Amino acid sequence: MHFLRMYWRRTLRKPGSILLWLAVPFVFMGIYQLAFGNDGGTPRIGIAIVDQDSSLVSGLVQSAFDRGPVGDIITTIPAANLAEVEARFAAGDASAALVIPAGFGDRLLRMEPDTLRLLRNPRHAIGPQVAEGVVGTLITVANGALGQFAAPMGTVRGLLEGGEPPTGDEVGAVSQQFYAASRNVTGFGALQNVDVTVVDDAGATDDFNMAALFFPGLVMFGLLTVSLRLEHAFLMDRRNHVTRRFVTAPVSPWRVALEQRLYTASFAYVVGIVAGTLGGIIWRIPPHGLFTANLVVAALALFIAGINGIIFSLNDSPRAVGAISSLVMIFLTILGGGFFPAEFTPGTFKAIAAWIPTGTANLALTRALTGREIGVSLPLYALTCVAFFSAGVLSGRRRII
Repeated sequence: MHFLRMYWRRTLRKPGSILLWLAVPFVFMGIYQLAFGNDGGTPRIGIAIVDQDSSLVSGLVQSAFDRGPVGDIITTIPAANLAEVEARFAAGDASAALVIPAGFGDRLLRMEPDTLRLLRNPRHAIGPQVAEGVVGTLITVANGALGQFAAPMGTVRGLLEGGEPPTGDEVGAVSQQFYAASRNVTGFGALQNVDVTVVDDAGATDDFNMAALFFPGLVMFGLLTVSLRLEHAFLMDRRNHVTRRFVTAPVSPWRVALEQRLYTASFAYVVGIVAGTLGGIIWRIPPHGLFTANLVVAALALFIAGINGIIFSLNDSPRAVGAISSLVMIFLTILGGGFFPAEFTPGTFKAIAAWIPTGTANLALTRALTGREIGVSLPLYALTCVAFFSAGVLSGRRRII
């Protein structure tokens, strides 16, 4: 492994530019931290609504999620039953589901206590917590409003139970009561008749933070960019006939090509592990799934070495391969959740990303670090990365000759 050691020594002699590129994920993570705090920001959250009551009151509950600031972050999804909810959960369309029980509207008008069930999707991390907070806030406001409008609602209940159509005077009196109550809606400190019971998966964990979701993609972006710096060095060696002198030493072209790919892979792996460890310490990422994360990073390093080997063997022109490699890097970064976790993308986009090695790596890392099922095939992912690595060695060998 003479060439492998030589390349490492050359890198360690001048690590400045490498370290500068590696600072990128930490800078972006710091910006995310300042902008969103440790809990992070999320896209629109899907909440499935199972309306078992089908009353005017249950309709008002659903419409509350579609109005004002709540409507800017929540998307309601009608669901006929719990089976459809589970299908929505599996597809990633909904982070939570609100079940409105039969008879809810009648009990509300009678001012009787009732309970809504909020089901959390164990496959999601931040979304269910956002949904729980929004639903809890709306229920708190509704409870306060019920307390303020208790008197007019009692009058309405009496009219409904009377069996006779209300007279004009009675309707006018009720309207006056509602108007008077609406002018005194302050404090919201009265009845607490409606509660929310959160139903969570027993195996789900809440021990995660935003960095566990965002930082892996940023590290991957850093590895993709810094690896281009290594490939440009190999390209200049080839253009300056340094590599050809190795071959005429004599040294097998296979050996040179293999050790170049091994150097890139080992460099990406070491840097990925070091950056991930430092990020975990700085942002206190819980130590979930470390063994799985280690395997994912190792396979990702092989993929990066292979794909870059293929690209930089296409041409000896720095401009040509630079343009191609930049486009490929952007493509892999976007699909791989480099700046935004693939976990939060729409179902179709996520399905496509799961077939791209960088997307698979992002999904596996974020889920492993948040203590969940990774949901992707690690053997298939590893075989794909090894195949790209082998193709990179083969392409590099042909270009050397």
